[in-house]
Amino acid sequence: MAYLFDDKEADEFFILTEQAVSKMLNLNHPLDVTEKRFPNNSEVINYLLENSDLIEKLNSHKLRVAFVIGVLLLGASVVFKKNLASEKFA
Repeated sequence: MAYLFDDKEADEFFILTEQAVSKMLNLNHPLDVTEKRFPNNSEVINYLLENSDLIEKLNSHKLRVAFVIGVLLLGASVVFKKNLASEKFA
């Protein structure tokens, strides 16, 4: 199997998709439960790159997470300002 990344490049890409890669590293092989499906980061990343639909799903998941964090920060800001205003005018 020819790899698209060497180990150093795989580690750099790993930072971007750490959660997905860590979950995939924990997967057991479908035919032998004592063996892991992916032995290292490089194999996981190469598998993801060979299946572009998985990369698209990861990107859409990242967008949803970023949106949720933005909404949470906006809500926290509103509550903080409300508390400041209530202390100031009380």
